[in-house]
Amino acid sequence: MATKELSAYILQRIRQLGLTKTQVIERSKLSRQAFYNILNDRILEETKLSTFITLAHALEVHPLILMRQYFHGWELPVWSSKDTKYPKDHSGFVRDVTYPDNSLVTVNQEFEKIWEIQNLGEVIWENRRLVCIDEELVIIQRRGEEWRPLSQTALLVPLQREVPIPMTHPKQTVIVAVTFRASPIPGTTVSYWKMVDAQGALCFPNLSGVMCLVKVVAV
Repeated sequence: MATKELSAYILQRIRQLGLTKTQVIERSKLSRQAFYNILNDRILEETKLSTFITLAHALEVHPLILMRQYFHGWELPVWSSKDTKYPKDHSGFVRDVTYPDNSLVTVNQEFEKIWEIQNLGEVIWENRRLVCIDEELVIIQRRGEEWRPLSQTALLVPLQREVPIPMTHPKQTVIVAVTFRASPIPGTTVSYWKMVDAQGALCFPNLSGVMCLVKVVAV
């Protein structure tokens, strides 16, 4: 295990975000002792996986990035061949920048959903796009004791069916935004999106992609 690489990466990420160590501690809700144990190469055996997850969230990176720094030199998998089109390519969801799951929007409201994702593999993302795959899905909703397909009028309407993904190098995070119009009918609704390459082929066909899940309410 190489905690020096981990602490160096954490300090680098703090500088990139323009944060102070105190702000990272407050974001992660770790104790000062736990945080400085990591920075000073004193990660204890009882350190929990949740520590890495909360710290990764505070640093706005995927937890696997921190784990790779910690286990530098170990054989950690960076991809799954069944889930990727390109060898050593992998993607990770970091956070919902706006409108996290179950956020409230009003009927017919236009709003911008922003996701942050991270390149967890070893392949540069170039000429890639995020595309809506709602038409490929049958979304059902419970009505009393029955489950029925969600009416097209009750679906979210993206104002773009696809958006470009900026060039993203390994370990980098990227922001992707889509503008939606909420349905005229109150209820919970969702829209799913996946990454494709320059030829329009799915990069991660077996991964779930990202989604926008909101509750539409009447004014």
